[in-house]
Amino acid sequence: MKFSAPVQAPAHQSLIAACTDAGFDPMALRRLLWLINAHPDLVAHAQVFEHVGALLASAQSLPGIFREHALLDELPQWIELCRWISERRSALSQAPALALLDRKPQHEHDHPLLRHGVSRHGLVAALWNCHHAALDYPPDERRPIAALRYFQLQLQTLASYMQARFTYDQTRAGTGYAGLEHFEHYDGPREWPIAPSPTSDVGLAIRELSLAEHDQVVSLLPEVQTAQDYAKAMAGIDLSAWEGADGKPDRIGRYLGSLKRYFARYANLLTQGVVFRLYRRARSERYNTGGRQRRPGYVNLPDVAGVFMQHQQAPDFDEDLDDFAHFEATTVFIDIGLEEDEETSALEAAGLSPAESLEPTLQLYASQEIGTKLAELRRQQLAIEMQAQPLPFFYATPTPVELRTLHGFLLRRVERHLAGNAKNRAQARLECIGALILLTMLALGQPLRRVRELRFEVMEPSEQLSLRTEHTTLILNAGAGLGAALGAPAVLTRGFWIPAIGPSYKTDLPEALSKMQEPPLAPGLLLPDCLGIGVLLTRFLGSEHRTNKRVFGIEPSTAKQAVMQLLSAPGLERLTPVRVARALPTLLRSLGADAPATWLLCAETDRSDEPRMFYTQYRVDTLIRLHGRASHRLARQLGITPATALPRVPAEAITSDQGMRVGARFVAPLGVVHDLLRTLSAEIRTSRRTPLFGALLVAYHASYTLYTWLYSALSTSMRALTSPRANTLFLAGEDDAVHAFDAALSDKDDERSSRARLAIVDASLCLQLQNYRDHVDNLLQRLQPQIDRKQAADWQPFVVLDERRRLAPLTPTWVAGQLAARGAPLPANFHRAFLRTQLLARGVTGEVIDAFLGHFNDGESPFGRFSSFDYGLHRAQLMPALQSLHEALELVPIKSRLLHHLDRRG
Repeated sequence: MKFSAPVQAPAHQSLIAACTDAGFDPMALRRLLWLINAHPDLVAHAQVFEHVGALLASAQSLPGIFREHALLDELPQWIELCRWISERRSALSQAPALALLDRKPQHEHDHPLLRHGVSRHGLVAALWNCHHAALDYPPDERRPIAALRYFQLQLQTLASYMQARFTYDQTRAGTGYAGLEHFEHYDGPREWPIAPSPTSDVGLAIRELSLAEHDQVVSLLPEVQTAQDYAKAMAGIDLSAWEGADGKPDRIGRYLGSLKRYFARYANLLTQGVVFRLYRRARSERYNTGGRQRRPGYVNLPDVAGVFMQHQQAPDFDEDLDDFAHFEATTVFIDIGLEEDEETSALEAAGLSPAESLEPTLQLYASQEIGTKLAELRRQQLAIEMQAQPLPFFYATPTPVELRTLHGFLLRRVERHLAGNAKNRAQARLECIGALILLTMLALGQPLRRVRELRFEVMEPSEQLSLRTEHTTLILNAGAGLGAALGAPAVLTRGFWIPAIGPSYKTDLPEALSKMQEPPLAPGLLLPDCLGIGVLLTRFLGSEHRTNKRVFGIEPSTAKQAVMQLLSAPGLERLTPVRVARALPTLLRSLGADAPATWLLCAETDRSDEPRMFYTQYRVDTLIRLHGRASHRLARQLGITPATALPRVPAEAITSDQGMRVGARFVAPLGVVHDLLRTLSAEIRTSRRTPLFGALLVAYHASYTLYTWLYSALSTSMRALTSPRANTLFLAGEDDAVHAFDAALSDKDDERSSRARLAIVDASLCLQLQNYRDHVDNLLQRLQPQIDRKQAADWQPFVVLDERRRLAPLTPTWVAGQLAARGAPLPANFHRAFLRTQLLARGVTGEVIDAFLGHFNDGESPFGRFSSFDYGLHRAQLMPALQSLHEALELVPIKSRLLHHLDRRG
């Protein structure tokens, strides 16, 4: 098989050029390609980069993963590069040179790199695979132990390979050899250099161990530890259990033998500085890496058209919802034929959430979870249906008395350790860590699994904060250093960096929409240390000697044990980690916060793909003020004085598009929608002397139809659909009276009408709808006998004309095309995200907006069996806000020019 040198490979050069244009350092990408020995054609490397980015991000927290600071210093750049390439894979693959970058498998045996140089590029072929039980990287800690050990195996293999290639380059520096230059000009048929051993056998072993049949073996691999200890543990594997009667290793034994030899040589490199040498593989090492039988390992097939799967993580242990709270479920949404073109990509392009638009058909549970749990499922369902109803006491959160007792108890445990007068210092330190974890959970509203991974960063006070991290991070100002933290911790503590969460989109945001998103989305937000917990954490760090960026630096099991031991103290028996973490979110909701606002402030990653997250953007300063109000109320319940002043609340609601935002990747700016409506209004009110016939008549009808549809959409939130589901918005009578009325809007529903909602048609919208009906009647009179009036009646309320003046229904594609033709290339359903974001900015509460848009989970339905939703209050809050928005957009009823001039008066 022939290979191109990377310096001449179009794929390499095209990717380097694209990354350079995006503002990345091209040398960083070239070094990464060299150290992982990337394929010249970058076959299926989009998934490789996705996995490499997750692996390197996890490697940041492991001590001694790389020996050289040169590699450690470049980790942040490489992680950001990998994420960017993974997120932009669809757009990058449009370039002819990168057509294979995102090559997808076609069946369960189709590994894209097999038969394309898998022996020469064994590492990247192995990194393309993922464990069958962990399709998302990095895997959640609640994944099976085999999935976690497999991820660790890939991480250690990647790190050792990069370190070995770098070391080989360093040891040959005096001979005129340059590793990067050699890689970019090498076009030989075999892997070179070999460091620390050939990756063809190692790659095969890693690929095969991803299968379910090998989970028991993978579970026996070493746990997370330093690179040197991991290499020694792998080198010490006893292979006798996998030997046949003839004393030769079986297939699993050969896989483990490859890993054993690889890490043994790497251990020698770390401990003895072994100089690399050419060698011929021993006979025992020579076995076929695949032969005629394809050995792809586990192949994760891409999404099937018309099917969307949403994985629901099991929540933390909660006594309030029986043991069923431990269930993990995958909801399968299937296109049931209500609309055409309902693939995930088409729905996202139209501005819709797949989970909201497709029909949830079934849920998949692990077989071991069923058993006697079905009765508990029913009890849990009843509890969920009741959970959204306001009660004077919320049992699932701590009471003010419990909060004050807990806070005082935890502070005493922290001060005892920091004072250094405990008899058992090790036990006191462990209790201090447990107390700090609980206090942080209380202050940030985050669960135990997230808080125990808390990181810290030391930055200059004047340095702009824009971290690219998935971890909550304590930000400290540089200066005297952590050694002086005990002297002036308040000066050092800057706040908590909360990474912004958002939906995991399947498609790329079009370039035209990216340019409209000004300023771009913020990567996170900095919350002030209102309760003084950051000061305690800074004092704790001042007494520690951290070699990494972890605040606590203990194992998950140890952290959980420390927390549970503290919560078993007298007076705290009713409290659990989940209830402690719920204190702040409950206060946020009681202050009127929308559900996505709570999820963003508390970084609830398991809520990222909720439909509401696809339609909501928040200004960062608004969220910070909301968090400050909730924290001050929490401080009063704890009986302490807040460490920071209450953020200033503006006199009027902020409705402008300026300011950093977080949330959905795109929401149409107010100015863009205003300009669009102004353009349409000018087209409709064109001079009466302009004759309307032929192409001009078709264009005028398109403008008037689009304006009326936008009027209806911005008043009722109805979606752009192929079938006319919004007929109920039109007056049923023949009289010309204009009056408001209510309708049951069922524009995207199932056969049980579970998504139907109230649509309030006010007098202005009713007038515009009546204007449109008169317009259509006049249009049909002009076009007779070419137009079938019965067909037009079937397709009303909205009908369009094609270039040959034939009737056609209004579709999302037509709406998107008309918007783009007027300089606003927006998705057809852009108005739903626009409405949610603008109404929130105008002070409308979340539950009113959810009822308006049809966004509600179990227990939140406004017309559910146990619902206490008041539609009278709903109307009183919604209609003034909509009127304010319409005034800002200059959205008013306009009569058609097709009518007689006397009919257009008034």
